[in-house]
Amino acid sequence: MYPTAERMRIVSLLPAATEICYALGLGEDLVGVSPECDHPAAARTKRIVSRSLLQYEGRSSGETSRMVGERLASAGALYQVDVLALRSADPDLILTQGLCDVCAPTLGDVEDVARHLPRQPEIVSLDPHHLSDVLNNIEQIGRTCDIGDRAANVVDGLRRRIERIARQAALADDHPRTVCLEWLDPLFIGGHWVPEMIALAARDPCAHPPSEHLFETPGANGCAALGGMMAKLYTRSGDAGETGLLGPQRVSKDDPRVEAMGAVDELNAVLGLAIVAQREERVRDLLLKIQDDLFTVGAELAMTRAAEGTKVPRIEKEHIARLEAGIESFDVGRVTEFILPRGSEGLVRLHWARTVARRAERRVVSLNRQETLNPDLLRYMNRLSSLLYQAAVWSQKKERTKTEHPSYRK
Repeated sequence: MYPTAERMRIVSLLPAATEICYALGLGEDLVGVSPECDHPAAARTKRIVSRSLLQYEGRSSGETSRMVGERLASAGALYQVDVLALRSADPDLILTQGLCDVCAPTLGDVEDVARHLPRQPEIVSLDPHHLSDVLNNIEQIGRTCDIGDRAANVVDGLRRRIERIARQAALADDHPRTVCLEWLDPLFIGGHWVPEMIALAARDPCAHPPSEHLFETPGANGCAALGGMMAKLYTRSGDAGETGLLGPQRVSKDDPRVEAMGAVDELNAVLGLAIVAQREERVRDLLLKIQDDLFTVGAELAMTRAAEGTKVPRIEKEHIARLEAGIESFDVGRVTEFILPRGSEGLVRLHWARTVARRAERRVVSLNRQETLNPDLLRYMNRLSSLLYQAAVWSQKKERTKTEHPSYRK
């Protein structure tokens, strides 16, 4: 157990947040949980502050799916926050999620209940889509509870564990094709970070369908069931061509800020492909860290002036220094001619990532003309494409393949 100078009163409405709290030594600070929070065992002794509005006991997968589908079709809630229990818990912080309406009380419901409490708690919504998001959520809770260093140590340990599993998987003789089913009737394929976990363990990007390629199967009342997101198939909030940012503001989906965020998101996905094909551990390790950095970039881009008081990570000089150190470490001497992006798959994917990084930088520069951004963020984006180019040239020399140049012939 970690010593805490001043205890916070924390309510967790989802099992993952409860486990994170215990991993961070905040178990004693938990004053309320949901019925699903059953791990570690100590969580079962906590006050229950929410309940399911449907009875699933003894129901088959198909029956449960129909019950949920009918409830959602009628705009009914699946969970309810126990107002009296929450008032008795008197939380400083509520941990919830906005990712799935069938997993826990919705973020909107939690906010509505919290507004009527005698003391307004801080609400943190954990909405991870990728494995790196899960790690970022741990650090987010740490910062919120003023134990950022402790959270960083926990995340560092988890990253080393992930990397160790990936290295061990790479040595395995057999890489079986795997699928993770979250539900049997209808079939729900595990989405979000599940494909990444399986790809890491199987060392095969095709081991499990990626989230964006999950198939649909007909569900109750003609509704579709898609990759673990049973209720979040649509929210209707973006039907008019607008999307939300950090804070209350909504903007058009072709707004320069959204364009910049989308380009950075695309770059992160392209880097993921480069990592899969990368032979050099030195390059792969650096790309893994850059993927984490890009979520910091995305969070900062999503923060409008209206949300300036929101706690979000920012790109700082340390991020830039790491890129500059990487550029210097991939010393390739002087390059005097343009290089054709040819060679091994890992090499070409680095060139691809470099071109996407340049486009992402252009989108960020365009946004900066409209609204002044963090200068370190601009510097980071500029250094990033340089690093990717340097890494590509270095990898080609390492592979001892001949560098090809354009001939400019007709």
